[in-house]
Amino acid sequence: MKKILLDLQALEGESSFRGIGRWTLNHSLELLKNKPNDVEVFILLNDSSDKISEIENKYQNEKIITYSLPISLKNNQKNWFDFNLVNKNRIIVSELLREYAISCLNPDFVLIYSYFDSYFSLSSINEYSFLPTGIILYDFIPMHYRNEYLSGWREDWYKRKISFLKDDFLCLCISDFVRDEAKSIIKNCENIFSVDTATSDFWKKIEISEDEKKSFLKKYGIEKPFILYSGGIDHRKNVRKLIESFAKHDISSLGVSLFIVCGKDESGANSLRDYSKKLGLSEKEINFATFVSDEDLRYFYNLCKLFVFPSLDEGFGLTPLEAMCCSAPVIASNRASIPQVVGDNEALFDPTSISSIAEKIKKAISEHDFYNKLLENSKVQSKKFTWKNTADKTWKYIKEYLTDERLNKKQFCSKEKFLDIASSLLKKEKDKTFIREVAESVAFNSKLTMSC
Repeated sequence: MKKILLDLQALEGESSFRGIGRWTLNHSLELLKNKPNDVEVFILLNDSSDKISEIENKYQNEKIITYSLPISLKNNQKNWFDFNLVNKNRIIVSELLREYAISCLNPDFVLIYSYFDSYFSLSSINEYSFLPTGIILYDFIPMHYRNEYLSGWREDWYKRKISFLKDDFLCLCISDFVRDEAKSIIKNCENIFSVDTATSDFWKKIEISEDEKKSFLKKYGIEKPFILYSGGIDHRKNVRKLIESFAKHDISSLGVSLFIVCGKDESGANSLRDYSKKLGLSEKEINFATFVSDEDLRYFYNLCKLFVFPSLDEGFGLTPLEAMCCSAPVIASNRASIPQVVGDNEALFDPTSISSIAEKIKKAISEHDFYNKLLENSKVQSKKFTWKNTADKTWKYIKEYLTDERLNKKQFCSKEKFLDIASSLLKKEKDKTFIREVAESVAFNSKLTMSC
C-alpha cells in the first residue's frame, strides 16, 4: 500500500480566493474519489492559518495531518513581505520545517498544489531530503510580466522557487500550453505532462423564468442584450482593449451593451469606469459589477448574448470554459492556452487589435449561422473537460513516475540534520521568541505519523 500525501496548503493562503484555490479543491476531491485500491491518501496542512476547520468540513472522513510552523508566521504578512530583508532565513527555516515534518510522516509521494504561493503555503522540492515529489503547474505568467508581478522581493522569491525545479520530479500542467512552456524552461525534467482542467458541475445551463430574468437584469441596471466579460482586470486580461473596441467601432449600434464583472477589484472597476467615460460610453452602453456571487455569475453566463475573453496570457482560461458550460456563445483571444479551451479557430481573434476584437463581436452578433455555430461549439467543447479525466490522467502519471527505483532512493531529513541547518540559518536571529517557536514546532512535528 503506497502512501500519497496531498499538500493542500493552497487552500490556506491567498490562492484560496483565486482560480488556483478552485482548481485545488475540485481536483483533489476528484482525486480522492477515484484513488486506486493500492494507495492510501493523506492531506497535509500547516497550522499558520485560521482555515483548518473550514477545510476539514470540505474533506470529511479524509485523513488530514497538520504540521506546526512558528506562531510568528500566523496571519503575519509582514514576515512574508520582508522576505528579502530581515526575515529571509525565517522563511527558509520554515520550509525546512515542512520537509522535516514530511520526513517524520514517511510518505511515498507528495503532490504540491500551489508551489509558487507566497503566503502561508510553504513548499520546497527536495532541498534537504529526497522524496518522490510532484507539483501542479498553473503558468509562468510572472516571467512574462516582470514589472507587474516580480517587483521588489517577489523577483528573488520567484527565482529561488524556479531554482528548486530540478530534474527528478513530476510536473503536472493544467494545459498543453503550460506543458510546452515548462519543457522549454525546466530543461532537465523528463516528467512534464498536461492533465488539463475542468469546471465544477455548478456551471451549467439553468432554467430562468421571465420574472427571474427581469428581476436580475433590473438589479444590475441592464436594459439591452449584453456582451459579457468576467475575470480579473489586471493588465494581461486586456479589458481596456475590449472597451476600446466597443467604443471606437460603435458596437452599441447593434443594440447590445457591454457588462464587465470585475471580481473583487473595486478600485480597478472605478478606473475602468473613468476610462469608459473618456471614450464617450454611457452607463446604458457599458456597466461594471464587483463582488458578484457565483450564483449571480451563473445567471450572467446563462443570460448573456455573447461572452468575450480578450486575455493576453492564461495558464488555462477557466472563465470561457465556465461560460461554455452554461451554454453561452464564446469568442476569445488566440493567445497562450485559450485556443485549447475554445477549440474553434473561427471563434478566436487577435487580442492586440481592437479592430480584430470588434470584427469578431460584430460577426457573432450579426451573422445568424456563425452565432449558432458558436452555440454548438460551446455544447461540444464544454464536454471535453471533466475532473474525472483530469484525475485519471493524474493517477496515471503518478503511477508511471513512482518506480521502485525512486522509492528506494528516498532519503529523509533527520532531526539532527534539521537542527544543524536551522542553527546555522538562525545564528544572527535576534528574536529569541522565534527560536523558541521553531523548537516547539520541531517537538510537535517529531511526533507526526501516517497511520494506516
